[in-house]
Amino acid sequence: MEDQEKFKLDATSVCKMLLLYLLIPSLMVIFVGALLLASGYNEYDSTMMASVLCLSAMSIYIIQHYPKRMDVTLPYQKPVKSFTRQIFTRYIMITIGITYLISLCFNLFTLLVQNQIEFHTIDMSMGNQLLINIFNVVYSILLAPLFEELIFRGLILEKLKPYGTRFAILTVSILFALFHGNLPQTVPLFFFSIVLCKMTLRSESIYPAIITHIIFNTIGTVTSFISNIYIAALIGWVMIIFMGYALIKVIKYLRKHPFKNREKEAWRVRDFFHNWAGIIFLILIILNILTSIELL
Repeated sequence: MEDQEKFKLDATSVCKMLLLYLLIPSLMVIFVGALLLASGYNEYDSTMMASVLCLSAMSIYIIQHYPKRMDVTLPYQKPVKSFTRQIFTRYIMITIGITYLISLCFNLFTLLVQNQIEFHTIDMSMGNQLLINIFNVVYSILLAPLFEELIFRGLILEKLKPYGTRFAILTVSILFALFHGNLPQTVPLFFFSIVLCKMTLRSESIYPAIITHIIFNTIGTVTSFISNIYIAALIGWVMIIFMGYALIKVIKYLRKHPFKNREKEAWRVRDFFHNWAGIIFLILIILNILTSIELL
């Protein structure tokens, strides 16, 4: 009974934190964006810069204050010796490969329904000012991976780990995926998070996940600038190799570790959201996802 009460308190604590992480930057953007607009920036640049500044500020606040509030120690230590460079390289290949594979499958699905449904994503295209473009690239490649890993694979994963690693991985991955707010990102990022969670637990350190996330975001950012057909083709072949490798590894893993007690895990995830903060968080996130879907 005491464990159940503690689980409920911990779940509420995590959901409250995520609710603040969702709402406060959104409210701050209104005021910061207005100030930037008044300073002479155009509407797009003002909104983009305000979003980055406000989300960064809230991320830093959470990383600084919530570990103590939630009685969690972030895994800043070096990876264990058994987590070798070869193992790390394999994890990187699997992370990138499985994410791109799922993303490819979802893109094929969108092609099938393109006359009925349109899925909108966040516009991360470059603006007209070089300084703001550099600012956004630095955030996408360095700051976003750092903040997201420390909060999701650091703080939340460590908090939920005592209730079972499988439950913790599943819940963190659902939260991380939903937080991005649109299906084209939500679906592949769920699998992206699963591999990063397993990497963090195996290495007993947050650094491998941060590095992998930085590599992943760097690939996505750099490829958006490539216009040379030969370089694009080379990257495409590398991604095909990664996807094939990831698929083989995932199939082998599932055969070796069949997913048992699925119903128990599903009920526990449901219980995680069974509190006022969790319900409000889910409602807001689902509404956000629904607004990104347009019926034609």
